[in-house]
Amino acid sequence: MTNLPNHQDVSLYDRLRLNPEIVIDETLNEVRSYLKILLERINIPEKDDDIGKILESLVRILLESPYLEFNRSRRICKAGEIDLDFTVRKFPTTLFEEFDIFLIVECKNWKDKPGAPELRVFRDKMREVGSKVGIFIAKQGVTKPSNTIVRDAWISEGIIIIVFDKTDLERIILKSENFYTILKDKYLSVRASSKE
Repeated sequence: MTNLPNHQDVSLYDRLRLNPEIVIDETLNEVRSYLKILLERINIPEKDDDIGKILESLVRILLESPYLEFNRSRRICKAGEIDLDFTVRKFPTTLFEEFDIFLIVECKNWKDKPGAPELRVFRDKMREVGSKVGIFIAKQGVTKPSNTIVRDAWISEGIIIIVFDKTDLERIILKSENFYTILKDKYLSVRASSKE
């Protein structure tokens, strides 16, 4: 058995390349208390809260890392408004190597589950900006017909739509489950056209 190098002996580049689970966990641990506050405000809003903006803030903070650099919110494109977009740092051997340079994110804080039409619009936004991986956050999850859109986008176009719901956010923020592992599992389930 070979001895692994000491933490101090590994360059930052190698650490980012070889240990994304650890790097992202450390990044989230620095902001976890604030994420908990935002999640609670989404679940139990205060009087004048704009829950949609709070969800966007939560998602922005959740995704920002050495791998994803936030660009802007509310970017307008021909297919509609993009809630959040990020520049992807495509470190070899990480999941992010599979992403395009541009990642878009849609946030839906609706009482009902978004359906196939909303997933089609999101897919169209991804097409327009040339992003083959996108993240769709829907507090209530999505309808079953939406899952067909996700599957068909992969099979026919090589587009991967990763869906997160409130339960996923709670797993990451409250239960400290590894965000990178969950993201990777969701990515692979779309590629395999399987259920998580």
